[in-house]
Amino acid sequence: MAQYADAVYRVGYQGYLAYLAETAKVLTPASEADPSEQTCTSVAGYIEKPQHQTTEGLQEIDAVGEMRTVTTVVGRRESSVGTRVLVADGTFLEYAVRDHATPTGAGTVHGLPLLALEYGAATDWGYGYARQGIDCLFNGLRLQYAENQPVVATVDVWPECVIEATGQAASTPTAAILHWCHCSWTIGGTDYYPIMAGYTLNIANGLQRVGMRKQFGAVGSELAISRTPLKIQPTLEKLQTQLRLRDKLPAELKGTDDWGVLTVRAEEPGSGAGRQYLEISIDHNLLNNNVGEQAPAGQLLMWSVTPLSYVITIDAGVTAS
Repeated sequence: MAQYADAVYRVGYQGYLAYLAETAKVLTPASEADPSEQTCTSVAGYIEKPQHQTTEGLQEIDAVGEMRTVTTVVGRRESSVGTRVLVADGTFLEYAVRDHATPTGAGTVHGLPLLALEYGAATDWGYGYARQGIDCLFNGLRLQYAENQPVVATVDVWPECVIEATGQAASTPTAAILHWCHCSWTIGGTDYYPIMAGYTLNIANGLQRVGMRKQFGAVGSELAISRTPLKIQPTLEKLQTQLRLRDKLPAELKGTDDWGVLTVRAEEPGSGAGRQYLEISIDHNLLNNNVGEQAPAGQLLMWSVTPLSYVITIDAGVTAS
């Protein structure tokens, strides 16, 4: 028996993630050919090697006359990509939020921006490989701000179709990582940073895969587009937020009145133009759960506060002044 001769071993630092904002959808429900490779040049940030998964939707067939599975058939091919980002330039995260004012805007599906996403192992390390997700949408984004920690984002992106790509060299981000000490937490003109210990935001776009393309080619030699969804459709946008406090909730935030806009802004220290910032504004925050946490005798008291929130915008870039 011959030994497999092409074993390759890679390390996490070889990974990369690059993206392209699509100006229009590449695939339609009538598409029957694999899409062309896109040019993905924007760097997502300081990341962990992305996880990528494709499920072939195999289904077991059982029948009388046999005491085990008789055969299998292939089902819908479904893919997802996820990673953890230490946020510097937060532009990539803006694509997780849809434009409710212009839901038919170019390059969006019901206001949610379309992306081409390239990931794999960079070619300049040797043994590179690359995949491209086409017509990707953000299914979910989790943002975590924690005391004395960088701002962290966990992303879940769904491609409609995944193709093999040429690959590219590694790209190193150059922007400064945004940190807890760069943050402000403003409600009604007051910055509550002195009592904040953490903040978690979850955005869920409720993506659903619609339909299934026909099988193009025999199993084992199919097109990449074969058996993929006809469309990925956003449903309702849902937000979940939680604040952790080192002091009890201030009197002006108690009760069931709408707090108005909660603005979480992380900005590079200093003054003048050219500093990275990430600003999240959430309107309609209504107190739903206020917990004084259990604490052993030797630990500081903590509170956790969960409002019901809706209407979100994410703005990222560099300061103009």
